[in-house]
Amino acid sequence: QTKDHSVPQAMAAAGDIREEDIRFHEDRNRLLRTLGKEGDLRPTILEAPTQIEPGDAFLLCTDGFWEYVFESEMEADLGAAHGPEQWLEKMEDRLMARVGKGHDNYSALGIRIASTKAS
Repeated sequence: QTKDHSVPQAMAAAGDIREEDIRFHEDRNRLLRTLGKEGDLRPTILEAPTQIEPGDAFLLCTDGFWEYVFESEMEADLGAAHGPEQWLEKMEDRLMARVGKGHDNYSALGIRIASTKAS
């Protein structure tokens, strides 16, 4: 799980709140950095590369998604899915069962690293 540029994430990094408090924090939608705003872009770049292996999966999603689908459920749905599309469908089913009218919009992109076969 990566770190975002939200107010509660910064508070957790400073030790003011616990990581598990981020999901329901009242300022969870307040961002300190965003894409598309005017001015200098200040991306966070990891110091060391991340090793990616066949079978690894990535989920890029908005707060309107991860607020309702917990990490343990994401992992369970990944294990039961035959590919990224089915993984996303399983998680979306969970989300839709939990949201009410006026729900925030959401976006999600799932990626699974395929194994390479040498010829």
